[in-house]
Amino acid sequence: MASSEAAVWHTGKANEQTVLRAVGRELAVSLEEAASKIVYDGGKNVVKAEMVDDVRVVIVGRQKTNSRQAGNLDTLQHYVLVVGRIEEESVGMTYRRLGVGVIAGRWIKKEERGEKIVIV
Repeated sequence: MASSEAAVWHTGKANEQTVLRAVGRELAVSLEEAASKIVYDGGKNVVKAEMVDDVRVVIVGRQKTNSRQAGNLDTLQHYVLVVGRIEEESVGMTYRRLGVGVIAGRWIKKEERGEKIVIV
């Protein structure tokens, strides 16, 4: 039996790229205001350092509700991927992950439908 240190796990073929299709939404607050609630993969100033001009969030979950909260999603915490646009391709707008966050629902523009994006 091989040791766990020698084990390698793959989610696809080595020469293929894994993509995720999602709905990207704009923040209703500035990135500076949301900064304390976001953990960037590349450190604190990743957005400025990489000159990302179009940042979106993808909602992956939200805080459970009780009967009093059910009608007001704005007060619930939302778990999000923070993504930045890298290019526009034939498959749509392409983004990459910048980090993750837990932010209040009111910080996300939900009145619009959002934009279908591809995350690589």
